[in-house]
Amino acid sequence: MSVDDIVFKKQEDLTEDEKAYLAKKFPPPLPPAATNQDGATKKQISEYNSLANNYYDMNSTNLRIKKSEVERMEYLYNLMTDEQKKSAANSPKIPLIPAPPLPPSPTKFEKIEKVMEHQEKTLKQQEVELKQQETSLITHEKALKIQKLKLKK
Repeated sequence: MSVDDIVFKKQEDLTEDEKAYLAKKFPPPLPPAATNQDGATKKQISEYNSLANNYYDMNSTNLRIKKSEVERMEYLYNLMTDEQKKSAANSPKIPLIPAPPLPPSPTKFEKIEKVMEHQEKTLKQQEVELKQQETSLITHEKALKIQKLKLKK
């Protein structure tokens, strides 16, 4: 028995074996995930209060903000009902963390220096190629002289 044999039949035309086969092959969908409509649990509120108070008590000299803790506080706060939010610890004012400074852009002198380095590298490559061509020409010239001498004889 295959699914293709059964799939196009009407529900009422299916035999008990076919129904059992389909039930085994295609189990019913899982129930929807339970949603937390009652707000956060007491443990979650306690965790939020602990984190919020920790940041609320920090001053600018010992301020160490952990991204994971801030994300956890946001998550817990979003779980809370309006009533729970009113009774929870005040949300701390966490300053935005500035982006790291950009690396300094190369100065005009550094740009010129890079261009010169590239030109020097190119010149060196050309010198090597020229030396190879010179060696090749000398070899060919010697071969031509030998051939001329042979022709004269």
